[in-house]
Amino acid sequence: MNIWLAVLICSLVIVLLVKLLLDAFFSTKAGLLLRAVGDNPSLVTSLAKDRGSVKLAGLTLANALVALGGSLVCHETRSFSATMGTGQLVFGLAAVIIGITLFRRMSFVKGTTAVVAGSVLYKLCIALALDLGLPPNMMKLITAALFLLVLVASGRKGEEIIHA
Repeated sequence: MNIWLAVLICSLVIVLLVKLLLDAFFSTKAGLLLRAVGDNPSLVTSLAKDRGSVKLAGLTLANALVALGGSLVCHETRSFSATMGTGQLVFGLAAVIIGITLFRRMSFVKGTTAVVAGSVLYKLCIALALDLGLPPNMMKLITAALFLLVLVASGRKGEEIIHA
C-alpha cells in the first residue's frame, strides 16, 4: 500500500473517531451544559452549575484536542518546532466559518460534520492555489479571497456568521 494512502486512511479513522466521540459527548448532560454556557450563560447558572467550571471543562477539552492534533503532526513529520502552529488559529477559524456557512441550511448536518467538511474544503482550496502556481507567500490573499467568496455566496455579513 502506498504510504500516502495509509496516512490518509489513518487520518480519516482518527478524524471520524474524534468526531463520533465529540458528537456523543455533546449529547450528554455535560456536553449540553458546555454548549449552553456559550449560548446562554444565565441558563447554566439557573441550573445551579458554576459557569467558570463549565468553561474550564470546555477549555480543557479544546486543549486536549489541540494536543492530539499537534502530537499527530509531530509524529507524522518526525520533527518539532516551536513555530509549527503558526497560522493554525486562522485555519481553525476558516474551517468553522466555511463549514457553518455552507452547511447551515442543512438540518441533518451536525456542527462537527460541517467543521470537518469546512476544513477539507479549505485545505483543498489552498492545495488548488498552490497547484495553479501561486506563490506560497500569497496564502493570506488566497485565504481572504476564499472568505470573501464564501461570504458572498452565503449572502450574509461576516459579523452575522460569527454570531451564528
